[in-house]
Amino acid sequence: MRFELTPRASVSPVMRALAPVAAFVTAFLIAGFVIWLMGRSPIAAFDVYVLQPLSDPWALQELLVKATPLALIAIGLSYCFRANLWNIGAEGQYVIGAVLGSWLALRTHGTEAGAWVLPLMLLLGIIGGALYGLIPAFLKTRFGVNEILTSLMLVYVAQLILDYLVRGPWRDPKGFNFPQSVTFDPAATLHPVLEGGRVHFGTVFALVAVLLTAVILGRTLFGYRLKLTGDAPRAARFAGFSSKATTMAVFAISGGLAGLAGISEVSGQIGQLQPSISPGYGFTAITVAFLGRLNPIGILIAALVVALTFIGGESAQILLKLPLDLTQAFQGILLLCVLAADALVSYRIRFVTRGGGQMTTFEAILLTIVTASTPLLIAALGELVTERSGVLNLGVEGMMAMGAACSFAAAATFDSTLLGVAAGMLAGALMAALFALVVLGFAANQVGSGLALTIFGLGLSGLIGAPFVGARRDPVAHIDIPVLSDIPMIGRLFFEQDLFVYVSIALTILVALYLTRTRSGLTLRSIGENHTSANALGLPVWRVRFWAIIFGGACSGLAGAYLALVYTRFWSPGMTAGRGWIALALVVFAAWRPGWVLVGAYIFGAATVLQLHAQAAQFGVPSQLLSAVPYLATIIALLLLSLRRGRAIGAPGSLGTPFVPDR
Repeated sequence: MRFELTPRASVSPVMRALAPVAAFVTAFLIAGFVIWLMGRSPIAAFDVYVLQPLSDPWALQELLVKATPLALIAIGLSYCFRANLWNIGAEGQYVIGAVLGSWLALRTHGTEAGAWVLPLMLLLGIIGGALYGLIPAFLKTRFGVNEILTSLMLVYVAQLILDYLVRGPWRDPKGFNFPQSVTFDPAATLHPVLEGGRVHFGTVFALVAVLLTAVILGRTLFGYRLKLTGDAPRAARFAGFSSKATTMAVFAISGGLAGLAGISEVSGQIGQLQPSISPGYGFTAITVAFLGRLNPIGILIAALVVALTFIGGESAQILLKLPLDLTQAFQGILLLCVLAADALVSYRIRFVTRGGGQMTTFEAILLTIVTASTPLLIAALGELVTERSGVLNLGVEGMMAMGAACSFAAAATFDSTLLGVAAGMLAGALMAALFALVVLGFAANQVGSGLALTIFGLGLSGLIGAPFVGARRDPVAHIDIPVLSDIPMIGRLFFEQDLFVYVSIALTILVALYLTRTRSGLTLRSIGENHTSANALGLPVWRVRFWAIIFGGACSGLAGAYLALVYTRFWSPGMTAGRGWIALALVVFAAWRPGWVLVGAYIFGAATVLQLHAQAAQFGVPSQLLSAVPYLATIIALLLLSLRRGRAIGAPGSLGTPFVPDR
């Protein structure tokens, strides 16, 4: 017994309208079950999460405050998503908009400047976000660099720039050494709509953006251009619409609205710059955009709904002692449910029955590079196999986080590193199975599903790992290969390592042999190149892709286990620190070849380790800028790769395309 998807002859408008509602109810049922497993009452949780905020006047104001940046950012993202372009870096554009707008507030602080300051701050925020959004757009249109990866890497760069400024040149000299700027003057503050209220004029900006976007997308040639570009790129080119101009335009609009959200939040809600000015609005807005079906009015409603989860999560943390990570996990599940519901609206499920001496400093650095590169290498190899089958899984970061949390929890509970590793791989595989269910079973959008998996994994890993924060594991023993380990320089580097380093190198060789020397490997590559032709030849497209996804998840879980049990020997929230995204970039860097994945992993591992040693050496360069080196190196590598190979960089032909066989 298996199930298949068959396209519906016609889609009911009622079903399409009710799909997000069904997704929200399903996500709430799943969350209620998790809360019940944690020993709390789901009914009490529903009361705290939903009913109490909706019945409290103060909470209603807070609801509008939280919904404002979500709506602004999601409206901007809808322009990109409608054109089938993926701006995943709205969080970074939000930060840069806040930074550039705040520059004017700090420059005019204490000067009794007039009413011109605030409008110019808002304009600078829009410009800052737009310019930062144009970076991945320019790299894509000029050099063919993948916009998903570059926009993501730029998020980390923006956050580090903000951190440097509030700890360095912009820190308040009278702030008792806290990393924050001075409080903005009244002239640089976005005032409340009503005296004494919490709702500021940023909410008005969001409403205006919703109405203007509704008119632009529904009544103008530009809106038609976006729809045509997203639905039929070739037809758009024949109609004379430039794909490059469209890309630049939508990224500028998206970045500008994210920047406006950032400066509105800082000048209206926070009143100063500090290291954290967002609880993840830029990433959560992706959920909002999809929940609202990329419709401006739907996005406004979705922003209010998702904002309710933020407020309810804060209340549940106080009243029910539920961790705040549960809210992030719920948002990830919500996005998965939305994507699955959209697929079920368009398709019908049909069930089918079928039958030595002291080590030098240089040697120590080289050894550290090897260990720092190992999790990148393992995760990238798993993703490479997944992508060679034609599936793009952006959930590597979430699967690594789950692998790290579950492995450390199991190892600490049973005092066994081996059990910990097994738990990490199992956690990654289960996360991958969830992804496979959504993208294979429901033919859901692979990019959105992968992002949902990352959001869900980061939130759930925080829940699982919370009891183990502060605990440490003993070092894992290194395996000394006799004679070979005594070779000068390279002996300790390659023949006196932990087991996982040897496993990662062996895995590289095995994956290369599998893809090029085995029948099943050639089948997988054929499916990745053209799943329609492969299906016509009788190749098992779904089965091959399912096991490729599971393999990728297990590798990501193993990489996370290595991080927690070997590399750091402790668990902390966010410990993956973008390594999953770098692993995704490695696959592109390597042109989907295992040998180059090995080379790339060691290059990026070296960048990570050398920036840490540069910080320790105190060269006078801000630590935040040095910390940005791995992410900048990723962007530069992708750029150089595109320059060297042109636009054809060897991606599998069916990569990222849902498979639904014609009947």
